[in-house]
Amino acid sequence: MTGAHRRSGILDQASELNRLGSVLDAAFENRQRDPESWSRAADAFKAALAAFYEPLEQAAAALRDSDTELETALRFLEVDPWCFRSGYMKQKLLRRVARWARTSGDRVRLQGVVLLRVRNPQPGLLEPTGRIAARVWSEELHAAVLDVMRTGAPHQQDAARRLLDRVAELRGTTTGDRVTE
Repeated sequence: MTGAHRRSGILDQASELNRLGSVLDAAFENRQRDPESWSRAADAFKAALAAFYEPLEQAAAALRDSDTELETALRFLEVDPWCFRSGYMKQKLLRRVARWARTSGDRVRLQGVVLLRVRNPQPGLLEPTGRIAARVWSEELHAAVLDVMRTGAPHQQDAARRLLDRVAELRGTTTGDRVTE
């Protein structure tokens, strides 16, 4: 299976979770009149939730002790799905991936994840992203973050500034310093 097919599978599953969540919300509103539909909707949502997150929970657990599931985590973080609980999973995976960022052969992919988080900031994800960024920092990443700070929307500029501050703090430099490898 190619990377594009796996990535689209993640997005397809996230889309299905969103659809089932909407069905569940509607069934909840009508639960007094049709408790069976509500029960079926809840069961379908729980099953889809388990199918989507179980491999990611396993990857997160494995990343405590080794980088064997780094590929699974990176695929999820690169695709950046938005669905029920996805922010919590991103936060967990970012924290675990940060442990292995310095030794990973996927430096360019990790830098891409950092830029994605700057361009698409979400609550609670900047701190672990900063830890990854500090470990894979380069002139190219620095230039890309500065570009977002100059040309991005206000929320992206704020995320870029906060990331630069976090990286400077972790690397023991100041924000204005040209941070290199």
